[in-house]
Amino acid sequence: MLPSFSTRRFSIGLIVIIVIYSAFYLLLAENKSATFIPIYLRHIIKIAVVFLVYFSGSFFLGRLSQKWLIHVWHIIHISLISLLIILWVWHFLISPLPLNLRRLGYSVHEFLISPLLYVATGLLGRLIKEERTTSEIESRIP
Repeated sequence: MLPSFSTRRFSIGLIVIIVIYSAFYLLLAENKSATFIPIYLRHIIKIAVVFLVYFSGSFFLGRLSQKWLIHVWHIIHISLISLLIILWVWHFLISPLPLNLRRLGYSVHEFLISPLLYVATGLLGRLIKEERTTSEIESRIP
């Protein structure tokens, strides 16, 4: 049996996010020659990668049957992207960030670009959908 449209769409979205995540780490984060890239440009690339994952996830989650999933995706991403931008502005315009805030920024960035959030959102949607289907079936049994 072929997977449904939403399953295929979700799988394609997961593959796209994994490719973006892998490309970021292979080309920038773990590449020793990337240290020659100016710090401003590296941060712009990092923010661009976050937005690329955000828009990819929005596109592939946007057509699923559970519309609230896309709202969860937006709320999480917009709030954490705002935090990253505040940290970035503080770092470049006010003063360099203390080490603990810099590590927080790295962790938030890692969380936003990793496929983990996309998979968790999809699993949550599938769990809720199965729970509703089960409760509807049980309510029909006399």
